[in-house]
Amino acid sequence: MLVHGVPPDDVTFLGLLSACSHTGLVDQGLIFFNAMKDVYRIVPKTQHYACLVDMHGRTGFLEEAEGFIKEMPTKADGSVWGALLNACRIHGNDKMFERIRDGLLKSRRLSTGTYALLSNTYTNHSRWDDANKVRDEMRRMGLKKLPGCNRIEVDPSISP
Repeated sequence: MLVHGVPPDDVTFLGLLSACSHTGLVDQGLIFFNAMKDVYRIVPKTQHYACLVDMHGRTGFLEEAEGFIKEMPTKADGSVWGALLNACRIHGNDKMFERIRDGLLKSRRLSTGTYALLSNTYTNHSRWDDANKVRDEMRRMGLKKLPGCNRIEVDPSISP
């Protein structure tokens, strides 16, 4: 992009941070995040912070991920707390789960997937009453977790 004179925007950096998150490139992700702020003067949005939390969480740096939430200039929403909850689930950090649960439940914009993740986390810890409360709340709000779907293309000349 830079070679062709196209400056990166916030969406470009969201893609870069997401790629770093999914490949475990924490140091590179931090370089991109700092360049976004300091070089390109792009103000980070909640999605950028969610990527940083996810990036640190996936690699097991849960304390650092929680630190980003505390340092955010705005209140963390469901996507940010959900990224940390998922990291706690992946790495089996029950103590941190207890700390973030309240932040998660008090946050705005919780997605259906985040509610399901919270319920499943309770279920994994045999906290059936808490899991049922989350599911009841989902039903009350009319939320329903849609099943996942995958498609595999076997022969490119055959269309679905």
